[in-house]
Amino acid sequence: MYENKGFTLIELVVVIIILGILAAVAVPRFVNLQSEAKTSALQGLKGALASVLSTSHAKLVVKGADKQLLNSRTTPKAEEVIEGCTSCSFGFGYPAPDSRTLSTLVNGISLEFEDEFVVTAATALGSDSYQAEITFLDNIDSANKKLLTDACYVRYTMSLVGLAEPTIELVACE
Repeated sequence: MYENKGFTLIELVVVIIILGILAAVAVPRFVNLQSEAKTSALQGLKGALASVLSTSHAKLVVKGADKQLLNSRTTPKAEEVIEGCTSCSFGFGYPAPDSRTLSTLVNGISLEFEDEFVVTAATALGSDSYQAEITFLDNIDSANKKLLTDACYVRYTMSLVGLAEPTIELVACE
């Protein structure tokens, strides 16, 4: 009489080969989903930043503080115009592209590398504008606040000339 004691070696090899084929097909798809998810999160951040720009600009226009530089040392002070902005800076009605201002105004942006997003050091583009990138914690060198890759961030550029509206650009994740 035949007694079943377990799987044969051939059955085990076939199962391992099938699992290997499934893993080879599934892993690249999973990696691609991660970059798409990060890009979607950045799209949400871009929308939140655009909303903050619009709202803060409207508040500054109503208070008549949209044609000047505004911070914690000016008159009026930034916190007198926009509640909670004790260390915010504004230029001609728009938030400055710095970590203190953006972390105060936009939920999810961290000043101390605690939240999902962080801001790079602001960079001067000549004498008429500044820009900063907002990215994920794993895409920034925390020592010098610079991007590790040239992908997966939102770039915020603010003009210091006239009443030019800031630009927000999304660079997708790879």
